[in-house]
Amino acid sequence: MSNTSTNNRQKTLDKRIIRSKKAIRDAFFAELQKKEYSKITITDIAIAAGINRKTFYSYYDGVESLFEEIETELINKFRPLFSTLDLKSTTFSARSFFSEFSELARDDFEIYHLLNQCGQLPHLLGKVQELVVDIIMSQVEVEIDDPHEKARLMFMSEYVATGILSMVSHWIANPGGISLDEFTDLAGNLTLYGLSKTVVPQSAE
Repeated sequence: MSNTSTNNRQKTLDKRIIRSKKAIRDAFFAELQKKEYSKITITDIAIAAGINRKTFYSYYDGVESLFEEIETELINKFRPLFSTLDLKSTTFSARSFFSEFSELARDDFEIYHLLNQCGQLPHLLGKVQELVVDIIMSQVEVEIDDPHEKARLMFMSEYVATGILSMVSHWIANPGGISLDEFTDLAGNLTLYGLSKTVVPQSAE
C-alpha cells in the first residue's frame, strides 16, 4: 500500500474519531441540562449521540474519563497564561492578564455555566487552583532553601489562586451582575490596588 493511500485512510479515520467524540461530548452536555452528573449513564450518552456503547468504550472508560478529558482540555487552555504569573515580578500587568483570561473564558463560557449549574465547576476550579499554585511555586522554589520562606510563598500562592478563582466562580454563577469587560477591570484593579482603593467610587476620590 502506498504512503498516499495510508495517509488518506489515516485522515479519514481521524475525521471519524473527531466526529464521534464531538457527538459524545454534545450528548454529554445535553444530558447535563436534563439530569444530575452522577445520574448520567453511558447508555444515556450513547442514545443521545446516536452511537452504540461499544463505540463509546472505544474512546472512554466511562463518564468519569470523558469528564476528565473535558476538564484537562479546559485547564490546558489557561496553562500558558497562568505561567506568566510571577509574585516577584515588578512588571506584571494585572489588567493584561485578566483581559487575556477573560477572552479565554469567553470562548467556553457556556460550558462553565453548565458545569456550574450541575455542581461540577468547583471540581474544575480546584484543579485550576492546584495548577496556579504549582506554577508559581515552581518559578521560585529552586531559589529558596529556607523552609519558613517556602511556607510564606505557599500561603501567598494559595491567596492569589483562591482570590482569582473565587471571583471567576462567582461571576460565572451570576453573569448578569456585571459584564465580562467590567469583571476584567475589577479583577485587575483589585490585584493592582487592593480592596480599599477599588471600592471607593471615582466621584468620591
